[in-house]
Amino acid sequence: MEASFVREYLKPALNTSPNGKNVSIMIHDDFRSNLPEWPDITLSEPQVDKLIDGIAVHWYGDRGVDPNKLSITKERHPRQFILATEACITDTAGVSLGNFTRAMWYAKDILEDLTHSVSGWVDWNIALDPQGGPNWVDNFVDSPIIVDKEKGEFYKQPMFYALGQFSRFIRPGAIVIGHSILSQSEIMAVAVKNIDKTIAVVLLNEMEMDIQVEIRDQSSTISVPVKAQSINTVLFKDSRKH
Repeated sequence: MEASFVREYLKPALNTSPNGKNVSIMIHDDFRSNLPEWPDITLSEPQVDKLIDGIAVHWYGDRGVDPNKLSITKERHPRQFILATEACITDTAGVSLGNFTRAMWYAKDILEDLTHSVSGWVDWNIALDPQGGPNWVDNFVDSPIIVDKEKGEFYKQPMFYALGQFSRFIRPGAIVIGHSILSQSEIMAVAVKNIDKTIAVVLLNEMEMDIQVEIRDQSSTISVPVKAQSINTVLFKDSRKH
């Protein structure tokens, strides 16, 4: 059904619109657990495969689903990018000011995605009111920024700063590079190379203990103290000659 909709209706409509010719089409836009079967079906027609630019995924339920499903999907469909298009905290009602656990949930999911062939990650609600709305069906959730209109104030949540560990240091055009974690600790990491030759390494330590991390490339070693339950970014120049 999705394939026929794109082929017979959506793409022809975009082609006839003055604003639609450069619009990217993404399929799926649902849970990670549907992968890779959903795109396998939709993209099984070569004609439709040529029309689809990306595969959209949501984060809901990710904590119980193997992230390798993302990598398998990319291997089967190398033409399409994978983009995380929707995320917000919905498993508890409404806003929780200053909640750092939720920031770590964000960071963990982004790290899983970036290290499994996902090109980007989008929050569903960048700003909400203190109730977690407005929402026409009373689906009140949390957000990186909370705006209190009555007080004329806004609050940057820990989730805001978690997002900043990625968006501030991983710049447009960056590529994920391979890394190995030579430790039994529960640290998570992603390493990327920016177009200005800087390398950014984002580290998540969910443990309740401080650890010392050594980041090594072919010619140097950086020793970094990583606090318990913290999100950290290390930025350095690629020391290799090109």
